[in-house]
Amino acid sequence: MKSEIFKTASQVITSSFSGHLVLSTIHAENSIGVINRLKDLDLSLEDIKQTILCIISQKIGELKKTGKRGLVTEILKKEDIHDYIDNNKIIADSLEHKFQLACEKGLITTDEKKKKMGILKKALDKENKNIFYKNVYMN
Repeated sequence: MKSEIFKTASQVITSSFSGHLVLSTIHAENSIGVINRLKDLDLSLEDIKQTILCIISQKIGELKKTGKRGLVTEILKKEDIHDYIDNNKIIADSLEHKFQLACEKGLITTDEKKKKMGILKKALDKENKNIFYKNVYMN
């Protein structure tokens, strides 16, 4: 199955090389997770840097007063992608930060924030372990 997914990912990257605008979805916990997922699919960091214009990650949270659901987004622009790949720098305006702000503004409950931040923390811990592994064992 990985070879099929890799073939599709490679085709998407190849299409973008010819100037086509390609929109795609990929399952990951956050925007940084998308980059790492693409690396896991054996796409080169240079191909990712050259072709990805933007990564948008979305999470749904339950709104405090209405009980309805609201959408929280994280946008990783091209320069943010380069900063992460080249310097392991993660943007300050992350999903975690936005859930914290939503809680402070009274839009979501503390329990909802803890639930979402717990999920994101697990993902970030995994990403940080990957960065540590890359820096210590690959250099």
